[in-house]
Amino acid sequence: MASRSGRLPPATLRAMETDNTSSDTDDSKPARRRRRSARSSPANLPDEKVAAVTTAGAAPKAARAAPAASTTTVTTSSNGHDEEGCRVCHKDDNHAYLLLCEACNDEYHTYCLNPPLESVPEGDFFCDKCKHLHSTKDDDGLDSLVSALPPQYTSRFGEIVWASGGTGYGWWPSCIYDPRLTVGGARQLARKNLGKKHLLYFFECPDTPFTVLGDNRLVQWEDGFLEEYDLGKIAKAGGRNRFTSFERAFMIPG
Repeated sequence: MASRSGRLPPATLRAMETDNTSSDTDDSKPARRRRRSARSSPANLPDEKVAAVTTAGAAPKAARAAPAASTTTVTTSSNGHDEEGCRVCHKDDNHAYLLLCEACNDEYHTYCLNPPLESVPEGDFFCDKCKHLHSTKDDDGLDSLVSALPPQYTSRFGEIVWASGGTGYGWWPSCIYDPRLTVGGARQLARKNLGKKHLLYFFECPDTPFTVLGDNRLVQWEDGFLEEYDLGKIAKAGGRNRFTSFERAFMIPG
């Protein structure tokens, strides 16, 4: 049985968001390895790569002022998501020059990018596939808007509640979600209703996991037991599959 009170930590929220916004998620993928650093000196590069980087280093400074978006363009596609090593040359070597994308965990040698990088870039590295998601989160101003909200609103982020799930669902185990941890449609929905309604994550509802609801459609977790929401009567009336989903959702906060 689930606990009668609970709150999910931000790390768990991020994991749930990843599971519901990326169709490429692979639960069998090994844990993220620490980001590998790279030295600015090309001393350990393969001979042919040294020549390429040395030539690039001799170019006029004006030629290096290319837009940042072009610095991580991949010249060759990957032949397998679970493969270790560089997604361009498919080799797991020269780790001092192997960059790890902070979003998807794919790896790229600095010298396999097009154009090649002479050294590891400052700050986090994002591959071309993930750049647009990262830039969207930075550019929409949502993080700053959330930070300016009153504590009585933000203090509920991560709180486990019963949320009105609509016809045929009844009161459903849910979590008040921090909008800053979202991307895509859920992020836009939260931004539009920020400060007026809460962003809710419905457990075990992969088709439509997010919605926004006002306080009048939320019930505190422990209060729901007094109303016997934990029995899932409405979900049970909706059929076996729905009730099975309710039972799985009910066990998550436990």
